[in-house]
Amino acid sequence: MKVKVVTDDALLRRVVPEFEECRRLAAEKGLPLMHVYRIVEREVAET
Repeated sequence: MKVKVVTDDALLRRVVPEFEECRRLAAEKGLPLMHVYRIVEREVAET
């Protein structure tokens, strides 16, 4: 899964999953898009 690392104005970094990949996976697995986002965010946070 491709992700972007985004730095906000407070210089906090966070990982943002790629929309198109999440959309594809959600459609493939029959899951809500936001559910896929949360899974990816959680998995990245654990690594």
